[in-house]
Amino acid sequence: MAKHSRLRTIKIGSALAIASVALTGCIGGTTGPGGGNAGPVSTNIPDEPIELVLTDSTSLTAPALIDAFEAKYPNVTIKYEPEQFNDYIKNIRLKMTSNNPPDIAAFQGPVNELIPGGYLLDLTPYEELYGWDDTVSKAALDQWRLTDDALTFGEGKLYAVPGSGLSIVGTWFNRAQLDQLGIAEPPTSVEELEADLAIAKAAGLQGIEVGALDTGAQQMLYVLLNAFCPTADIQAWVFGHEGATIDTKCARDAAQKFIDWSEAGYLPTTLTGIGHDDAAVAWANGNGVFHFNGNWNTPAALEGLGDDAGFVLVQGANAAATGASGGYAASASTKYPDVVAAFLNFMTTAEAAKIQIEGGLLPVDSNSVAMDTPLQEEIGTAYQAVNQDNGLVQFLEYATPDMQDALTAGVQSLILGRMTADEFVISLQDLWDSRHG
Repeated sequence: MAKHSRLRTIKIGSALAIASVALTGCIGGTTGPGGGNAGPVSTNIPDEPIELVLTDSTSLTAPALIDAFEAKYPNVTIKYEPEQFNDYIKNIRLKMTSNNPPDIAAFQGPVNELIPGGYLLDLTPYEELYGWDDTVSKAALDQWRLTDDALTFGEGKLYAVPGSGLSIVGTWFNRAQLDQLGIAEPPTSVEELEADLAIAKAAGLQGIEVGALDTGAQQMLYVLLNAFCPTADIQAWVFGHEGATIDTKCARDAAQKFIDWSEAGYLPTTLTGIGHDDAAVAWANGNGVFHFNGNWNTPAALEGLGDDAGFVLVQGANAAATGASGGYAASASTKYPDVVAAFLNFMTTAEAAKIQIEGGLLPVDSNSVAMDTPLQEEIGTAYQAVNQDNGLVQFLEYATPDMQDALTAGVQSLILGRMTADEFVISLQDLWDSRHG
């Protein structure tokens, strides 16, 4: 049992090598507004009573991971303070710039804007100390590596480490309905998917279940972009690399599918009036052959469809998927940077992997992925293939602070025929240029 009570809020769709206590490194640290880590970094955990505060936008696994870490270090207490996603995005900058910031914070949206002011701890010294480049995939770490101006991901210092678990977005399918349609194998290319959608329509089945009232239809965009476009190009665009662009033929082709599939009747007529979570439940209740969602959809999928729930990557030249490594950043003002780093390192262990898997997420340690059921094997195989091909692509909304709103409105406009594919990609690139150009 935990040493203290804490709020444990769980929300589906939100998105840690055992810490050694002997080895001490002599790598220079970072000084933040409150002093932070100004000296050599170490794996030592002091014997004195220590309290840390961790805040995030709710997590499927953080409470159990905290309990496991506290069990290893009984003198350490981690107070868990989750918030709903919208509240977290609204409040996190105020919290991290206050006189008493949380020690650890989920790296969501505006957190990167705290880097130029020196509010986040540079974790690069700990990356070398713990050897995270050997235990965590490059794609996952690069999502939390930023330049000093916080405009470019994948370069510069490391400001977060994969924490509560990883996620990838893929194509979910209903095995029973594929069998009913005489489709022997799930599609692995857009061409195969379209052929299956035509078969489903001819048989009177809903091809795709999706909700576009909020961010749901963006999952479909992620799948299509990763199938049509070179992975490095999409990664560079989201990371803000100089000269990157989404104003390309392949992105137009991906956007055009929204229009084509809507006109072909493959999408539900009510999709702009329902949200992502409601669409996921509807699919799990048998309403639709295919559905686009992340692996965090596993609990709901199993509850509704059981062994009939399946997961596959619809891909192009390589295994690529949009996803996030659920990064945790540290306050530069923390009094215990070494303890915070030990907690972050714990998230990468096999012990933590069991908790992450039980929470419906993918483990930071990709070698520990579960393969016990057909669904776990499908998700795990996809995850390992993405890691092998360095194909993990950050969520598009990370490209600029206001990209999320543009994506939501733009995808809705595509579906409703109010925007062409050309207009859609140009609108995204114009927004990107206003930040990075």
